[in-house]
Amino acid sequence: MSKVTTKENYRVVIEPITHIYGIKLSDDTVQRDLKTILEQVKRHVDNVHDCSIDFDTFHTCSHCHLEWEVSEDNSDPDFPKGTPVCCQPAIDEYKQSQQIENQ
Repeated sequence: MSKVTTKENYRVVIEPITHIYGIKLSDDTVQRDLKTILEQVKRHVDNVHDCSIDFDTFHTCSHCHLEWEVSEDNSDPDFPKGTPVCCQPAIDEYKQSQQIENQ
C-alpha cells in the first residue's frame, strides 16, 4: 500500500500591515484596511468563490496585559468562580463590580 496525499480547503491568505516602524496600528485602522483589501480583491480578481475577514481573538488584562484568566470554580473562597487571577488590580476591580451589582 502506498501513501496517498490529497489537498483540499484551498485558500489564499493576505496578511495586512499591522505595525509601522514597530508601532502597532489600531484595530480600527487594520479593520478599515482589511475591508479595502477585500473590496479590491472582489473587484479585480476572477475565480474567487468567497472572500472574508478572519482573525484570532486574544483576551488580556487591561491592568497587567497578561492573558485574561478567571477562576473556574468556587473551591477557593477568596477567588470565587469568575474572579480574575492575573493581578491584584483586576481582582479589586472585579470585587468592586460584584459589590455594586449585588446592591
